[in-house]
Amino acid sequence: MSYSPRLIQKKLGKHLILELTQCRKNLTNRQGLRRILKKAVEDTNSTLVSVHTHQFENGSVSGIAFLLESHISVHTWVEYSYAAVDIYTCGDHTLPHKAVELFIDYFKSNHYIVREIDRGLP
Repeated sequence: MSYSPRLIQKKLGKHLILELTQCRKNLTNRQGLRRILKKAVEDTNSTLVSVHTHQFENGSVSGIAFLLESHISVHTWVEYSYAAVDIYTCGDHTLPHKAVELFIDYFKSNHYIVREIDRGLP
């Protein structure tokens, strides 16, 4: 199997990948994660289908907001002060960038990387 870069001819969506390190807050807050996911859905002008969260034995949490336009997911690693966030939306009406600062502030991240990927057909 070979992989090669491809040019997107028909853009179907935008996928933002956030690497949040040196997080100082909310890495174990399951109820807060539900609230922030719902706020992110609102901020991105997306349509919520459902929200699911889970808390692990060490306190870390994961959550996903299923959207009509795709999803927003969060996974935390409390032992590394790290949160991984995916914001994947489709449609010209969505504004995925609007949720970036929301998550940076929620986790009080001192350092972060944002990667942006256009999703679609070659």
